[in-house]
Amino acid sequence: MADLADVLGDQESTVLEFKESANDGKKIGQAICALANDLCGRGGGDLLIGVDKHGQSLTGVKASDSDLLKVTEHRDSGKILPRPSMTV
Repeated sequence: MADLADVLGDQESTVLEFKESANDGKKIGQAICALANDLCGRGGGDLLIGVDKHGQSLTGVKASDSDLLKVTEHRDSGKILPRPSMTV
């Protein structure tokens, strides 16, 4: 099985964004908006939560249903238009 870093990369780019947690809703919303803009024309990108700025995974990151719902609320809030397509 391939490591996620091998598949997506371990450096942020126009199609890959790292966040240490989903607690800062403003930063998560900005990242979703930036990826949804699809400036490079690749059809969007990936936002990885629980990863530091160097692409290393962090331990102890919460991923409960309520935490995942907080991420999807950015899509449904109406603050990002048109509404981005997301898989959480």
